[in-house]
Amino acid sequence: MKKLLFLVTLPPPMHGSNRVNQMMVENPLLNGQFDTRILALNYVRSINEIGRFQLLKYGRLLKYLLQLLWLLISFRPASVYFVPCVTGGPFWRDCLFVMILKLFRMPRVFHLHGKGVKVSAKGKLKLAVYRWFFADARILLLSPSLYSDIEDVAAKSQVCYLANGTDIESDQLSKKPSDGAVRFIFLSNLVPTKGPETLLLACRILAEKGCQFSAVFVGNPSKELTEAGFNALIRKNGLVGRVSYLGPKYGEEKDAELTAADVMVFPTYKDCFPLVLLEAMAFGLPIISTFEGAIPDIVDERKTGFLVPDRNPEALAEKMALFIDSPKLAQQLGQGGYQKYLKQYTHTAFNQRAAQLLGELINGGAKSGGRCGELA
Repeated sequence: MKKLLFLVTLPPPMHGSNRVNQMMVENPLLNGQFDTRILALNYVRSINEIGRFQLLKYGRLLKYLLQLLWLLISFRPASVYFVPCVTGGPFWRDCLFVMILKLFRMPRVFHLHGKGVKVSAKGKLKLAVYRWFFADARILLLSPSLYSDIEDVAAKSQVCYLANGTDIESDQLSKKPSDGAVRFIFLSNLVPTKGPETLLLACRILAEKGCQFSAVFVGNPSKELTEAGFNALIRKNGLVGRVSYLGPKYGEEKDAELTAADVMVFPTYKDCFPLVLLEAMAFGLPIISTFEGAIPDIVDERKTGFLVPDRNPEALAEKMALFIDSPKLAQQLGQGGYQKYLKQYTHTAFNQRAAQLLGELINGGAKSGGRCGELA
């Protein structure tokens, strides 16, 4: 049995990338196929710590580099599965891990959950570093639509595709059509790039037109949008009584909010393959989102939801109004999303695809540039 080392971040904090990493390391099909070890690279413990300078992070980095050296010597994996950051300071930090792996001539599988390489690899020096970083590695992307981000630094022959799945379980069949005002839900940390302020402006437009609706925001506050600051924005836009910020919800509490909602709204302008959209589909919710990243692969226009330009509250309000004017539309499109979820995005489907794909990559059976283990 070949040995596989996971080099990943794990919850906490709880966000999409960490959740997928956890699904990978706990995948029973992978653990049955390989002798696995995990080196968890947890530099922060909460959303608010992300991006903040802390000396403790450097101490943890040194510890992880030493642990990697020890595992490469003592465990001697056949391959390393690594989820690197590809932009900013964390990219240069992760170059240290890649340097060690290259020194040991270790085969590498990079699973990219973020993007931004196209913008970051400007100038001859940075371009050369990125090409060195990705050279000789196999790369897992979430969708073919994301290859353009790395086309300058990695060949298509290095790339395979693995769509995300979700471990959420729902009793979608118990969901009943709304018998009152349509309830919209935003489910994400209050990070500006996720579009919470765009949604607030869209809600103000609808309120000024006299539309009957409610909206809830569920997620952790951030350093840019604190709880007090976001509640102040609700008051400033005259939305008290229509819009509520509920804070973070997990487990049964989060499920209850998804069950109570009619439509998921996620006007992000910086994303790849948001898990929150898969959760919405699992609960039979139609989606209004943007053309960002691989979202057009997830949301089928007028079949499972609608897509609008990012940072465009007027366009967003227009699509929200369709559900307000025709509540049955939410049930219709939500059912379409649920069927697509069952076909492509369940926990079982993800585990099977991931195990097949990594097996092919590590054992040398994956076809260059193909979809490898991705469901069509």
